[in-house]
Amino acid sequence: MSKYEFVLTDYKAIADANIHLDGLTILTGENGCGKSTIARWLYYLVNGIVRFHQDVLDEFVAIIVRQSSDLEQYASLLSRDFEIRGIVHREFFEFRLSVEETLYRSEASFHEVQKKFEQLLHKFTEDLVSFFDSDALPERKKRLSRILEIKDKEEIEEFVEKVKKTTRQELERLFSISEKRDLQQMFSYIYNKYREDNAPEDKVQLMEEGEKLMNNGQLSILLNLERAFYIDTPMFVGNRIKSDNPFWNEVHDALLDNPQGYDSNQTSGLLKPLRIFLRGELLEELRNLLGGEIQISQLGIKRTELRFVSNDKQVDIALDKAATGFKTFSYLYRLLENGALNDKTMLIIDEPEVHLHPQWIVEYARLLVLLHKYLGVKIMLASHSPDMVSALQSIAIKEGVSEQTNFYLAKPCPDSTHRYHFHHLGTEIEPIFESFNIALDRIALYGTY
Repeated sequence: MSKYEFVLTDYKAIADANIHLDGLTILTGENGCGKSTIARWLYYLVNGIVRFHQDVLDEFVAIIVRQSSDLEQYASLLSRDFEIRGIVHREFFEFRLSVEETLYRSEASFHEVQKKFEQLLHKFTEDLVSFFDSDALPERKKRLSRILEIKDKEEIEEFVEKVKKTTRQELERLFSISEKRDLQQMFSYIYNKYREDNAPEDKVQLMEEGEKLMNNGQLSILLNLERAFYIDTPMFVGNRIKSDNPFWNEVHDALLDNPQGYDSNQTSGLLKPLRIFLRGELLEELRNLLGGEIQISQLGIKRTELRFVSNDKQVDIALDKAATGFKTFSYLYRLLENGALNDKTMLIIDEPEVHLHPQWIVEYARLLVLLHKYLGVKIMLASHSPDMVSALQSIAIKEGVSEQTNFYLAKPCPDSTHRYHFHHLGTEIEPIFESFNIALDRIALYGTY
């Protein structure tokens, strides 16, 4: 099982953080010390490195869709008073939808997209020539000429070649970026996708088995991680529509995936049958805790929702109406059922105890320990809860995974109360409880104790 190390220095509230990710990693510290910043950037880097080629292809999709949309509009203008009857307009429309919805994912398929685009462009050219030869309204010809920057039909070929050249150059540029695995491009995608407003390129690093994955302006590849989930709140669970929060949307999509079973992930060899069995055991534990299961209900052709159905079938409610603490266990249930939680997954959770009863905090901690022990899931969470910290330490010891458990405590830097150093405590939690005890001092100060 691979070991990872995440480093973030001199960024926002963080003076320095060197975080080991061997299995279970727990960050503690007061509000504003940078725990969520660490969580977000770990998520960005894992998915940014894994999906780099995909992000490059997505950029080309956006370029082709934009070009197709423009030409679709021009073709629509031609068809208004010309015998084209909107054929090319409809073909551009169908092509654009196919590119958006089919989600081409390989270099070969993108060259096919480029070829199809140029075929449609050729048809559009023929119609454009015919349009300028027709008795269409002079005002419309004039308008289209201005939009396309074409003085007469003799310049149509020049316009078409310019469009072809632009898309071909973009395709070549993007595949060159993908081949070189350009580091700056990955950060550009991160800023655009997650709306981060400043750049820590030289302040952040992710290592796999001690090797830096970002070096000399290039990205390496992750060999034993395939995705990260970041859950900053369970409030989104059960929402029937997507939000503008990219973290939520990714988990939202995973929750609504049809169950694939553990056979769908990359586990192979002798461990595979055992992990399929253990996954079933964990699902059964969750069913017992919840008193039922989480099901997908079809609302329409493309609309689904998550529902909780009790074991006795007496309760059947939409999950968005359920208690928030209930949703905390529900997202684990669905990710587990879909096979999304495995030894190539990084699960990042921010303060999961916030909406949980103390008893359920312990149950949740136990599930996290077992997810790592049985399925190899790598977990990092931030917590303010003495119950969560104590439960994770105790259960990890009992289950024999304490060597893969790392606790961290953020402490203010001596020269600044606004900057924090993340101290590695190993498996010790006494310093964490000393910081928690400050609350008792405040109670004594402000009340009776």
